[in-house]
Amino acid sequence: MKHLAVLVIILLLATSVDAFRMSRPHTLSHPITEEQINQLNTALDDIFNLTNGRFNLDIVTTTKSSASEGDIWILNDAGTYKLEFFAGGAVRTITP
Repeated sequence: MKHLAVLVIILLLATSVDAFRMSRPHTLSHPITEEQINQLNTALDDIFNLTNGRFNLDIVTTTKSSASEGDIWILNDAGTYKLEFFAGGAVRTITP
């Protein structure tokens, strides 16, 4: 029974982290430019935030039209807050 409880807890934790995926890191080429260093810093910052549970979601007033797969944001629609994300080629909305 203990093993089943531990397995359920692990599965619940694993599914909540799956939504907070980071983008693929850029490949560095020689000579290294300032833009590549900035991209590397962004990727390392994403890794740090993912491993430490620090997420800052964008709060927008209109649905994002240029969202990438896996993007998450909060929609403030006249005082009503909704969680939106882009998955499977479409914007999905979660209303509390």
